[in-house]
Amino acid sequence: MQRPALIGALLLIGLGVVLGTTVFRTEIAQATGLAQSVTVNNTAADPVRVHEQGTANVNVTNSSLTVDGTVGIDPTANGVHEVHSVAAAPFSRSEDGTFGSGNPGAFNADLELYTVPAGQRVVITYAAAKVIVPFGEHAIVTLRSDGATRGFMPLTDAGAFAVSGANEFLTGGGPVNIVYGSGATIVVNAFRSAGDGDNNGYVEATVTGFTVPLP
Repeated sequence: MQRPALIGALLLIGLGVVLGTTVFRTEIAQATGLAQSVTVNNTAADPVRVHEQGTANVNVTNSSLTVDGTVGIDPTANGVHEVHSVAAAPFSRSEDGTFGSGNPGAFNADLELYTVPAGQRVVITYAAAKVIVPFGEHAIVTLRSDGATRGFMPLTDAGAFAVSGANEFLTGGGPVNIVYGSGATIVVNAFRSAGDGDNNGYVEATVTGFTVPLP
């Protein structure tokens, strides 16, 4: 009884060997191929992308870095401009005049200080004025450009002075921030409360700031 069972077992083993080398040959080869080594032949111009796992920790240990060529801060070469600075390109203008029928009338005095050239703008950061009018009168001073008011300049009554008759001295000044573009004319206008007499009264104005080249 044992001999037939042994013979049957041997037949089953032999059948399994035959099937493994014939029917399941492809599957076995594929499974074996998964464990094969892979050689990458990419050049430096076409590297294989590798993404780190987790948080990358990169340390630079160079004590110094070599830079080829000339490195410097040159406003002409680098296009670096120091703006909003009086030191970059200071600007200052002063003018004086009288109230008169031709300037533009007994009540007004216009002082044309400067016309901004093409390719530039002017930033006014300070303005001051002095106005002398007959005793008892008052005045208003404005900064204007091309007929438009750009700002007011408060005046303080310094009192009456007996200089060439009884006159009222008005003074004022302080920081401002007014930008005049290319072609704009900086005008200081003084308007008095009464037009008593032609060329009667005096106004003097000063503005300071800086110019900025347009990009």
